[in-house]
Amino acid sequence: RSDWAWLVMRPGEDPLLALASAFTRLWLKDPTDPARGPMARKWADGLRGGNRLDDLINATQETLEAREGAKPARILLYLDQAEELYTRAAQAAPSDARRFSELLAEGLADPRLISFGSLRADYFDRFQADAPLFAAYEHVNVPPLATSQLREVIIAPPRALGVTFEEERLPDRIVAAAEAPGALPLLSYLLTDMWSA
Repeated sequence: RSDWAWLVMRPGEDPLLALASAFTRLWLKDPTDPARGPMARKWADGLRGGNRLDDLINATQETLEAREGAKPARILLYLDQAEELYTRAAQAAPSDARRFSELLAEGLADPRLISFGSLRADYFDRFQADAPLFAAYEHVNVPPLATSQLREVIIAPPRALGVTFEEERLPDRIVAAAEAPGALPLLSYLLTDMWSA
């Protein structure tokens, strides 16, 4: 939808910087823009110091409205590999990991923000111990896809955009490789890389 903005982030070792970077990438589209890094670091410092997620949402709406003539009504934030919040971030910067959880939980009260994340099942106990985020979540189990559903996941998005695979049999080869248990994350990376290339 044209009135939505979507962001993807991984917590890594600095979840506040990752969050700020996800937003500022919308503002400065050129990945070689030298202002990108300093701007994201400035916003991450602000989040550490008391700024809130709605400050980033407001700035995003203002920036995009000034540049494109319209602001996104909703922002969709995908938290990829959310377990990094309890591994890498918790080890490198535990206070930032806690602050991230508080910010996201508080931000989800804003109707302009929708967020979802993927979390390995073996880290669910750590998520349960994350009081702010656990209080704000709704659990959705993603069951394994049937072969026909998996094929549709692969071919429907390109078809919607009028794009086709160069080799007609490639979707079937991808389906065959992706039917192994635990292959969905790898499929996601493959399709993202194919689209980017």
